[in-house]
Amino acid sequence: MIDDMCADMFDSGYANATVRYVYRTLSVALEHAKKHKYIENNPVRDTFTKFKDVRSIPKPYDIAEMKRLLESTGDLQWKFVIVLAGLYGLRRGEVFGMKINNINLEKREFQVAEQLSSSTEFKRFGEYTVIPKTKSSIRTLPITEYTLPYFQEQVNKYMENRKEFDEGYKKLGIIICHSNGEPYSAAHVSERFNLILDKIEMRHIRFHDLRRSAATNMHELTGDFYTVWQVLGYSLKGISISLDISTNVADITAKTRFVKVFFQTHLFLTPSVTKTCLSTICNLGVLYKWQEKI
Repeated sequence: MIDDMCADMFDSGYANATVRYVYRTLSVALEHAKKHKYIENNPVRDTFTKFKDVRSIPKPYDIAEMKRLLESTGDLQWKFVIVLAGLYGLRRGEVFGMKINNINLEKREFQVAEQLSSSTEFKRFGEYTVIPKTKSSIRTLPITEYTLPYFQEQVNKYMENRKEFDEGYKKLGIIICHSNGEPYSAAHVSERFNLILDKIEMRHIRFHDLRRSAATNMHELTGDFYTVWQVLGYSLKGISISLDISTNVADITAKTRFVKVFFQTHLFLTPSVTKTCLSTICNLGVLYKWQEKI
């Protein structure tokens, strides 16, 4: 009977999601009836109806698409957003929670050390930004020759807005924000990103897919699993899922140990300096190889 009902709904033109919703609602209701002894069994459990999984994750942008996105976006602030999310692979919260004091133009580096608070975190802590939950998310990345102009432009824009609004400026230190210093909401980011894609007539992806695009392109260009993992601030499990590859901890450890031994034996560097040098050299190599394509 329930199978017939679902079949009739499909034949009548109802969407897969609508039929699935009715099916689940009926299942929950009958499960409660069974729990309270009104019926012996839940008949929904004995049905044969199968639903198509209509959810699909968009394919990441390739190099040509990323280049077109960056070149076609007119808004300078959003160009910077795309650089951070699409070329460095920062998460949405990391992009819109970045502060001016985390950018060092003289040293040509920036630190990913904070992220924009979720609505729940803001209610709980009363802070617009919070420290990332995982240690691997906190990282220092190089500002390359290619991305330097975008950083300089955004820093200048931030300083101009602070001067223009004076006391009316919300002094949170967040560098990507409304002109009065007010942080962007998650809803605004998604809506604005979709409008940009519509305007330049590009296929739609989610904002998070910019990060996936960075991960995929960096890995395909360099094959350097370990460094891509560091640049994106992933856990080992997270990067393997994003790149859809198996995780071989032994190979990664062996490769890293070899370079560390070389640095300490031949260059006489201390372990702490070795770690910094290794991270900087690897990050620069992967980022340059990826960004030069854009």
